[in-house]
Amino acid sequence: MGLFGKRSPTKGAGAPSLLGVGSQFVGNLHSTGPLLVNGTVKGDGTINGELTIAPGAQWYGDVQARTATIAGTIVGNLEVAGALKISASAVIHGNVTARGASIAPGAVVDGEVRVTNGKGAAASSAAI
Repeated sequence: MGLFGKRSPTKGAGAPSLLGVGSQFVGNLHSTGPLLVNGTVKGDGTINGELTIAPGAQWYGDVQARTATIAGTIVGNLEVAGALKISASAVIHGNVTARGASIAPGAVVDGEVRVTNGKGAAASSAAI
């Protein structure tokens, strides 16, 4: 138990780390929990929680995440262990791999999209 009788958050849970509008991070980024990007990241990333890239946000580099919601831009490959949501405002220039994916009409994915069964083998693959 933490302070005031509340349980301590489990690893990867709790409020997301935030990269604010107008902020820029340069270098490889590792997060043990959720991450909300409203600014720009230039480097590779490993996110052991949910990755959210907001509209107008940009990520230049390869990204691995547990789950992800993409509404901004990624220039690089995206690998998601679980569910992936790609919003209508998203632009991805790179290959995408996820266990499950939903892609909204209007989204741009310039690369191969691979949806796996969670065992490493592709269940379906489509170039968009």
